[in-house]
Amino acid sequence: MSSARSLIIEYLRTHRVATSYEISRALRITPADARHHLLQLTKLSILSSAGSRVTHQKGRPAKLYSLSST
Repeated sequence: MSSARSLIIEYLRTHRVATSYEISRALRITPADARHHLLQLTKLSILSSAGSRVTHQKGRPAKLYSLSST
């Protein structure tokens, strides 16, 4: 597993839920890289969707991610 994915898992252990933007800022990676790793971790059933959060920006609500319970 890549170090970025390990860092994402550690971040979610601490913060419980987060958006891809929050993760990208915390880990200092691009939002696109964060979304890529989040998608791969979701496909592996390590992460799951935890709803959404309304942001102050235009567009759809931001998707929240959390560690899977399995």
